[in-house]
Amino acid sequence: MRNKRHLWSFKNFENQFDKHILNSIPGYSESWWYSINLSKSFISNKTVIYDLGCSTGKKTNLIYKNLKDLKSLEVIGVDIEKSMINYANKKYSNKQTKFKKCNLDKLNFKKTNIFFCMFTFNFLSREERFKILKKMYKSLKEGGAIFYADKVIDENSSVEVLLNQIHSLWKQNKFSASQILQKQEQIRGIMQPIKENELNKLFKKTGFKKNLILKNLNFNFYLLTKN
Repeated sequence: MRNKRHLWSFKNFENQFDKHILNSIPGYSESWWYSINLSKSFISNKTVIYDLGCSTGKKTNLIYKNLKDLKSLEVIGVDIEKSMINYANKKYSNKQTKFKKCNLDKLNFKKTNIFFCMFTFNFLSREERFKILKKMYKSLKEGGAIFYADKVIDENSSVEVLLNQIHSLWKQNKFSASQILQKQEQIRGIMQPIKENELNKLFKKTGFKKNLILKNLNFNFYLLTKN
């Protein structure tokens, strides 16, 4: 009898998450560095920022630290995992930074200057992505921006195989081969990357102009603004 497959979950993973994702995604630190430093170009008198899929709140706190001298700043971290939100609230909550447990498709956004969607939407279906991006578009202030990063599938299947091979080789600097294979098995069917061309069409369909800021293997980082 075959063993039941254990699906990947971020529940009760908060103590390991930040190190794990840093060692799993090439260009992770660089994407965040660019987005946080670019964020000062999209502020206003009353600045509202969402960090969607905030996990432990560590990066949310960096957003706050970068902009904390603003007269009016509200930073809202959102995640579906209760254990992550509890951790973030205990460690990083303050007068200008709050954390909320909620499904993104059920969240009503305030008028917003900046959305951070960093390596989050790969866990959503195409329909969910479209619905949430449309809501974000309607909530985004004129002159606002979205920082969006995720894994994409290359249009060329041969290139996609090579990129995945190099990615696995890169991860072996921090993980064993058995750990990598186990994670790939657990996350299969949960993580739902789409082709780069499909993602570009989704941005256009929801009204956004895209600018590709960084590409590292099959991980892309975009700056999205209103057309």
